[in-house]
Amino acid sequence: MLCIDINATEAELLTDLPHVGPARAEAIEEGRPWQSLEDLSRIRGISPGRVDEIQASGLLCD
Repeated sequence: MLCIDINATEAELLTDLPHVGPARAEAIEEGRPWQSLEDLSRIRGISPGRVDEIQASGLLCD
């Protein structure tokens, strides 16, 4: 199974994450490198609760 690395995966695959559409995927790319998944909450529209849902999705690389 392919996993998503928030620091390396292309924007079109980042949109597979919950609550991540094209605009947020672009913001993730532009904000790289991310020190932790929790840092994504700095992106408009990604709250700490949404970060938890992204982590729970099982799509991220370990």
